[in-house]
Amino acid sequence: MSETNESRDYFITIIFMHDGFENEVKKQSTAHQDTYQDKILEFCKEPKTTKEIMAYLGLKDRRNFYLKYMRPLLDSGKLQMTIPDKPNTKNQKSVTK
Repeated sequence: MSETNESRDYFITIIFMHDGFENEVKKQSTAHQDTYQDKILEFCKEPKTTKEIMAYLGLKDRRNFYLKYMRPLLDSGKLQMTIPDKPNTKNQKSVTK
């Protein structure tokens, strides 16, 4: 064998998952989503802007936040817009119903 000067600065880890692992991850994800939604509903007892809600939760990705947390709350009727006929207005706020 000849020695080379190549450096190898990576490693590989193999993780074996047990049966039911995917179900556990889904349960945790759902619980996390429920926790954020509960926090949003509590925080929005007084009307709040999307920016205020995201800052309260420490989230930065507005699109993901809207799709994952706000849209389901709005669709279920638990949260409502203060100006429903103009959903994209800069003065829009959300309030717990």
